[in-house]
Amino acid sequence: MLRKNRGEIEWLEFNLLQGKGVKHGVYLRNENFTFPESVLYFNQVHGKEVAVVSNRDTIFAADGGMTKTKDLTLAIRHADCQVAIFYDPVLEVIATVHAGWRGLVQNIYKETVLKLEGLFHVNPENLIVCIGPSLEPEHSEFVNYKQEFPEHFWRFQIKPNYFSLWDIAKFQLKELGVSSQNIEIAGIGTYSNPTDFYSYRRSKDTLRNITIAALI
Repeated sequence: MLRKNRGEIEWLEFNLLQGKGVKHGVYLRNENFTFPESVLYFNQVHGKEVAVVSNRDTIFAADGGMTKTKDLTLAIRHADCQVAIFYDPVLEVIATVHAGWRGLVQNIYKETVLKLEGLFHVNPENLIVCIGPSLEPEHSEFVNYKQEFPEHFWRFQIKPNYFSLWDIAKFQLKELGVSSQNIEIAGIGTYSNPTDFYSYRRSKDTLRNITIAALI
């Protein structure tokens, strides 16, 4: 990822989205920074609903949104959870998706791709999917994983009770037909980078980082 700044505001951008028709950023920890009202947020519920958005007039109870409307900025609040930006450069569609471990269990990425296919006729092979900083495998402990995770997740255990949610996400995306070369996973852990990221697992605070994306 590329690190950028404007004054005291810092953010990260994905390599795969450079020079594409989408502006985006993973904004780093800054207690004094707020986004303007023109940014569209969601009432995130750790589910698998991804809303179709055409304007800023409605706040959705969903864990993300998709749109073909240009200059409509979709925002996701997050700490240890994954945020994925889906972008089709052929049909000019974007989606931003929040996926905690519950979202991965419910396969919100599958819901997103199926909806993009059904509503916008997106071909998964054309999708670019970028997943930002999130909980790293070394701190991703699930002592009750046999009750919380489906059995096909168990192969992603890196040591007793610890799982690579990054590898689970990549597996799910590839199963949906997204090309490996079109998947960028930041590989940056939120738990072990307290200067840049909030982490509920680390400090139990309720503050959040923000990721945005918009077609241009």
